[in-house]
Amino acid sequence: MQQNIAKSIEFREGRGLSSETEDGITECVHGRLSRYLELEEILGIEGWTPFHKGLPLRSAKDANEFAMKLKWGWRLGSVPISNLIEVLEDRHIKVFEIESDDSFDGVLAWANDNAVPFIVLNSRKLKSSDRKRFTALREVGYLLMNFEGLNENQKEEYCNHFASIMLFSELTLYDEFNEGRSTILLPELGSIKQQYGISIQDILFRLKDARIISESYFEEFQVASNSFEHDIEEAFPYYGQERSGRFQRLLFRALGQGQVSISKAAALNNQKVAEFRAEYLTIK
Repeated sequence: MQQNIAKSIEFREGRGLSSETEDGITECVHGRLSRYLELEEILGIEGWTPFHKGLPLRSAKDANEFAMKLKWGWRLGSVPISNLIEVLEDRHIKVFEIESDDSFDGVLAWANDNAVPFIVLNSRKLKSSDRKRFTALREVGYLLMNFEGLNENQKEEYCNHFASIMLFSELTLYDEFNEGRSTILLPELGSIKQQYGISIQDILFRLKDARIISESYFEEFQVASNSFEHDIEEAFPYYGQERSGRFQRLLFRALGQGQVSISKAAALNNQKVAEFRAEYLTIK
């Protein structure tokens, strides 16, 4: 099975990638994905179970409702998601970061005849954790929602709605902001960003869509933010960790249970045995 992964990798429709870029992505993730799947197979871990997509989306409200059902189905509730990539990997949606050309920020793909979904994030374009989170969730929207009868622009719009709701639901929005606000200060937006891991721009779009701020206030804020000396996003960085440790946990489970040897564990971790021992098995 592992030998056929690269040949069976397919990318979602509408991604706008050149064949050269797709080949580059495949080359970058092939080995990592192969080792990951081999480790899961050794441990007898079941793979991805296809998700029931429900009825086709017909409005942004449908995307909102789908996101809320998923949040509760995944037991995420309304609290901030502290490590989104870990959450996705625990639900068998693998996430790989690579450095690629600027033609994409993130893309959904499948291996083994759509049996293994994974998301590739372009760290060259996604410099901040909040953008990684949003981009990853947008691609999850492409994976899980029913787009029957929709064009590419509608798909992208609804996936953006989905990502925003997953990070900052309407219930949370109204808890943090009361309706009819005449003024919202930048430090307040920055504090919300740092708590929930959603960009200030995305918070503003959510406030406008929920009619907590008016269209004119939204536009005024955009003009004002462009006049600031520093980028408003950089002024309030989100420091949350966005890195999964699932592969490492599984690797050491297999090693501890005697299901793999040290040499095999090193190979799965793409290291020489001496390097693996020095990094992981030597008390420092």
